[in-house]
Amino acid sequence: MQPTVTTRFQLNQFFADTQKAEGLAAYRADPKTYLARYALEPELRASIERKDIAAMYRAGANPYLLRFFCVNMGVSEPDYLSALHGMKED
Repeated sequence: MQPTVTTRFQLNQFFADTQKAEGLAAYRADPKTYLARYALEPELRASIERKDIAAMYRAGANPYLLRFFCVNMGVSEPDYLSALHGMKED
């Protein structure tokens, strides 16, 4: 299933918002409540919470915003790259 323009926009808006200290702090304090601000499918919200890099990328995450989010969430560079390299073509 192809992500909609709205889904991609909302996902990347989430990443942009969590680049700011107040957004990141609010997300860390209560991920479910923070994610409720965005028009995202429950499955995508769950992939964000479990840091499923491949699922977020497939949903339309901007790779630069996704990487910055992963850095803030403590995902190592090797783990980030491994997740992207391990993706199979759909």
